[in-house]
Amino acid sequence: QHLDTQPVDVVVSSARMSELRGSEFLSLVRSLHPATVRLIVTDGGCMDSACKALYDAEVFRFLRRPCTSDELIHCIDQALDARGQRAQGEDEQRGAQHSKHAVLTAAFERALESMWIAFQPIVSHSRGQVCGYEALVRSNDSEIGNPGALFGVAEELERVPELDALI
Repeated sequence: QHLDTQPVDVVVSSARMSELRGSEFLSLVRSLHPATVRLIVTDGGCMDSACKALYDAEVFRFLRRPCTSDELIHCIDQALDARGQRAQGEDEQRGAQHSKHAVLTAAFERALESMWIAFQPIVSHSRGQVCGYEALVRSNDSEIGNPGALFGVAEELERVPELDALI
């Protein structure tokens, strides 16, 4: 219940608990709170449980019973460091995605401002006369001036309906 009400950075579980095995509990923690780092304390007797903890729960570290309080504190410190590094990497990735989105948005806006349409006649060879026109979308923007790039950026920014309406 505590995990549902407050964010938790690290969970330490015994491999053997009364109602649920530690690996099952930590798998549940992983599914509900994937950013929470998971540790398990085991006596090393059950290899199946250790494998479940490693693969299903993605346990950060195993501690072998009996362990000292210093070992436990050191392991929790390592878990917190790992969580902090992972969070920092995720923040940097979000920042890079935001920056890329902003750059694409600015380029798309420039392309829309300088967009124009050329109508190229389609001539019937047999009749020797114009039978229709092909509309060619162009932009004077140097970054995304060609139609393929323009529509690709519109799709990436989820602004295709806006581009279609403008055309």
